[in-house]
Amino acid sequence: MRCTIVNRVIHADSNTEWHHATELADYLARRGITVTRVALREPGQPDAPAERNLHLLPRHYSGKHKIRRLLASLLEGRRLIRHALKLDHGPIICMTDPPLLNFWMARETRRRQIPWIYWSLDLYPEAFAAAGLVRRSSPFYRYLQKTVEGNAPSHLLALGPQQAAHIRQQYTPSPGASILPCGIARTPDPAAAPEWARAEGKIILGYVGNLGEAHSDTFVEAALSCLDPKRHRFILAASGAKSARLRELAKDMPAVITLDSVPREHLRFIDIHLVTLLPHWDHICVPSKAVSAVCEGGSILFHGSRENDNWKLLHDAGWRLPPEEKPTSAMKAFFEKLSPGSLREKQQAARKLSSDLLAIRDRAFDDIYRKVKELQ
Repeated sequence: MRCTIVNRVIHADSNTEWHHATELADYLARRGITVTRVALREPGQPDAPAERNLHLLPRHYSGKHKIRRLLASLLEGRRLIRHALKLDHGPIICMTDPPLLNFWMARETRRRQIPWIYWSLDLYPEAFAAAGLVRRSSPFYRYLQKTVEGNAPSHLLALGPQQAAHIRQQYTPSPGASILPCGIARTPDPAAAPEWARAEGKIILGYVGNLGEAHSDTFVEAALSCLDPKRHRFILAASGAKSARLRELAKDMPAVITLDSVPREHLRFIDIHLVTLLPHWDHICVPSKAVSAVCEGGSILFHGSRENDNWKLLHDAGWRLPPEEKPTSAMKAFFEKLSPGSLREKQQAARKLSSDLLAIRDRAFDDIYRKVKELQ
């Protein structure tokens, strides 16, 4: 039995989507399925990969120019899918990086009647519309969406039940679905706590990861403005389009420690992880930082809608600030009510949810094994 996984990058790495792809490939291999991986060659990778079933294709462009990068992504996505189809190594599990990889998958497999499994992460072309790059009413967008919806996958692997329902209603017939939130893992206890974790009884809050188009920087700014240096410490390890302004704002704040990144094994030392998603990005994105935080025993402060999968899955381990409320007023009210007892309750709930999430991952992997076997 064989199958193929296609994505921009597939190897063990700190990036959670790549990690899950490698985990799934290893799991399927242990169950007797030969897994071929088709990806793009990253800078520094050898031309000839050491692994027999890993196919690395050259990248068209590795720079930061937005238009060139978008055009390169379109070409790279087509090459990845066509290469996977040419190999003919069983059903194809298609992820969503580079953008519109699912478009090429739907377009190319419709003519050839090849079964495929849609592993949805960020949704395209919907993300282009949410970012304001294209109008949903434009002919170009309608063509992309019609093509994606015109060839239903044999199965769906979604980030949560809300995203799964959102995608399934686009297809006729509606595919079956399994749930695999991005970010599920549990790291061993670190040898020692980082220096910033020695907080002398203060509550440690943090924002770790991307702060981009889909996120509210005003929410994070409100948190920074409400900090009490005697009671709080804030770890700011943000990257992305909206991070520079906050880093500049925080550089003279005594309660804030600015870092380039936080290793996964150190997430447990942050008591409350801030997570944000703008409502018009619901189901298009499901921030993995919330899942990663809860898996490591941390609580979350979620700024987003009730309909987002982060809140649906993880609400026992956190608090929610409605995005329609003024962020500074909502944050002040949150800090006034926050107590050591309520924090302990949320962290205890996170530890239970961590075990539940690992079980969800195992069920999803088993579902995909059974589906791949069925599609042979």
